[in-house]
Amino acid sequence: MRMRVRPASLSKGLTIFSATGIILLTALSAVSACGKKKSSVSSGPTGQLALNFATVNSNADGNSSSFNLGDTEFAPTAALPQSIASGAPDSFEVNLLSMDLRGKADNGNETNVNIFKSDSGKPIKITGSEIDLSQLFTTYECYKKDGSPLILAAGETCKCGVGPDDKLIAPQSDGSCKQTNAQGDLVEITEPAGILDISALKYTELRVTFAPKAKIKGCVSATFSSLGNNVANGSVGLQTYCTQTEKASTNESITPVHADFKNVTAQETELFLNKSWGSRASNLQLSFPIKDGLTITAGQKSNLTMVIDVNRMLRFYNMGRSDSGPNPGFPTNRAYFFTTVFEDSLFVFAGKAGSIRGYSWQTDTCSGSFSSAYTCASPSSVDGWLTLILDSSGTPFVASAMPNDDNNLTTLKGGNRKAQIGIDSSMISKNTDGTYNVAVSLNGEVDPTIYKFDLSGALNSSFETDYRGTKNGSEDTFGRIKLTRGL
Repeated sequence: MRMRVRPASLSKGLTIFSATGIILLTALSAVSACGKKKSSVSSGPTGQLALNFATVNSNADGNSSSFNLGDTEFAPTAALPQSIASGAPDSFEVNLLSMDLRGKADNGNETNVNIFKSDSGKPIKITGSEIDLSQLFTTYECYKKDGSPLILAAGETCKCGVGPDDKLIAPQSDGSCKQTNAQGDLVEITEPAGILDISALKYTELRVTFAPKAKIKGCVSATFSSLGNNVANGSVGLQTYCTQTEKASTNESITPVHADFKNVTAQETELFLNKSWGSRASNLQLSFPIKDGLTITAGQKSNLTMVIDVNRMLRFYNMGRSDSGPNPGFPTNRAYFFTTVFEDSLFVFAGKAGSIRGYSWQTDTCSGSFSSAYTCASPSSVDGWLTLILDSSGTPFVASAMPNDDNNLTTLKGGNRKAQIGIDSSMISKNTDGTYNVAVSLNGEVDPTIYKFDLSGALNSSFETDYRGTKNGSEDTFGRIKLTRGL
């Protein structure tokens, strides 16, 4: 499917929708602060870049007030968070300031190519399984294989793009975009594509700058333990908290308590993106090495994809632990919504995603000295979410694990994105029985690994397997894990 972004005036109300909560869109106009097209091409040969954004959101309907309130516990001892509840938001909006590709010219000199810049920032907003780009990029037009535009008849739209026969793909009755694949299955279309002319070089890094604050809306639910301050502040048991505009964590002059967020309707609020409290007011500058590089060849098109996983982006601190906020330096004298996982939930790689899977997980966790047994007499439990990105052949190459409460027993957390090389697909290995060993990295001491990960299950199906987790002080963590496919 092909869509091309033209450097025309900004369009209003442009949205791209996918019923699964997995959205792949392309935003390919280099825009300066004044809104005019900014050249991304130096003298010399050029190729074309398709820069794809994807989001993973299991809250496809944007209704977290009744979404995923709890799963059947796997471990004999239920997973009871002490101070943090988390989940997928109804909506999430970040402001993009700049995007730059870094690479090397033929003479070996480093080069920097700016592909987007806005001094005031332009929003990308995710609402359930819909992304609104109307404030960010220009109008989309459909193009045939030969690059010529497809002429639309009155009333026709290019929502689902153009098929290999150079004809419009019609939306399904529910508005979703689907197409029959080579196996004869009707699958979601996740690749509306645009084109950006760019210098023909090998690029090794994408640098992205976001404004310090984001907007978020939604509710989270959790059954809290009786440890810490939860008895004293009345937050033991099942609690549901919803975002409130006037009680934003960015307003440091107020000290709301957890009850101020109960029995209310979710409202859009602000939070800081930076996971370092000391840097909360600064722009968030992120660097993404591109493993094996991105080669732009003269006269040809190449793809670069960024995935944003929002499934545990919405997080709430209930003051259940007075000794520790959500992250070092975070305040403990008030209850608030926050996120400390944004930069850990972004992944950049050359090419396109074939499909994206999501699993809620629950552990039956042991702490001690690991030998060969994955069970113990007194296990505890931790809940969380795992995202896997698969290539076009169905092989997983990106993994991200996030616990619901990462301020408690953090036994499984991290991803396979490494600072110096980018996505390290070697951390996911295939077994002879067709399953996979999926490892993620957090602190470098031990890479948590889920063994014999079975990808064959259908939506809402579950399986159990062994895993090894992070260090808990000087002790190993390990045990059994139950994974339920949600995407």
